Amino acid sequence: MKAKYKMNMITGGVIFVFGLVYFILSWQIANFKGLGAPPIDAKFVPRLWGGLLMLLSLIVFLRGLLEYLRLKKEGKIEKKDNGTLVSRIVDAREVILTFVCLLIYIALLQPVGFIIMSALFIFAECMILTPKEKRKPLIAIAVGIIAAVFVDFAFVRLLHVLLPAGILGF
Repeated sequence: MKAKYKMNMITGGVIFVFGLVYFILSWQIANFKGLGAPPIDAKFVPRLWGGLLMLLSLIVFLRGLLEYLRLKKEGKIEKKDNGTLVSRIVDAREVILTFVCLLIYIALLQPVGFIIMSALFIFAECMILTPKEKRKPLIAIAVGIIAAVFVDFAFVRLLHVLLPAGILGF
């Protein structure tokens, strides 16, 4: 039996720290008053994402902890996991690829633009997190494009929050 509880606890802890740093750094964002005083300023969404990231990572951590406690009570805890580094990386494939995609997204967001990068990021995440036998690339592309356009419309047109226009210019 693989120790999935360990992966949940480690992943939850690492993502919580990442979310906490992100949340703390969001307080340094300067407010842009160029379009007046919108009800939601530039700090709101990063704080929301940081808070949600911490909340969801706590849920993942607690799920692993509860699984550990259940297995311990049943006497099914593995004594020692002698997995190699390669097997651990393969087991954490989705997590590692998600962080790589996130870093690429952050690096290219400004020059390429919000709509294109968000659509590509959502597509990539759909492909990474969906099991191979259930992957549907056309649906993933459609979801990525629709979600990116909808979020761009909501923030730029409705909330008057500027997002990187990139190569499209809008």
